[in-house]
Order: sequence, then C-alpha cells, then structure tokens
Amino acid sequence: MEQQPVRSEFLLKIFCSKDIPVRNVIEKIEKMREDCEEELKLYFKIKNMLNSSKLDKKNLVLWISTINFGIYDCESKLKWCDETIETLENIKDL
Repeated sequence: MEQQPVRSEFLLKIFCSKDIPVRNVIEKIEKMREDCEEELKLYFKIKNMLNSSKLDKKNLVLWISTINFGIYDCESKLKWCDETIETLENIKDL
C-alpha cells in the first residue's frame, strides 16, 4: 500500500495566515477542535455499537481497526490544536 499524501485546505489556509490577526487564526483552530471532538464522540459511539454486535470475528476486527484509525487521527488533531493555540496565544503582538 502506498503512502497517501496529506492534502488539507485547512492547513494551507493556516500556512498562509501571515496577514490575518492571530485571534482569527485561533478561532479557526478552535472550530476545528470542536469538530474533532464531535467526530471523536461519533467514533466511540460506533465502536461501542460494533463491540456489542454479533459480527463475525474477522469483520469485527477489520471494522474496529478502521474506527481506531479515525480515533487516533482525531486525537492527534486535538493535540495539534491545543499546542498550536497555546503557541499562538503566546505571541505578544496579537
């Protein structure tokens, strides 16, 4: 399986935000954080439903593995959001 390139319109906008007030950038990241939290809740809900289902073992493992990928992706995005917001808040010329 080949590596998938990361393409994110959101990250491109952050990258090009030099002339946008820091407060506005933080607000965009906070919105992304909220969206990730909601997505994470949904993943856990689906995972719980799958764990209580009567799927055959192989499908259960494959489906849970896919859900776990989404969970880990959201958790890493949440960490990135928190670190980036903290760093931006420490900029003196807000």
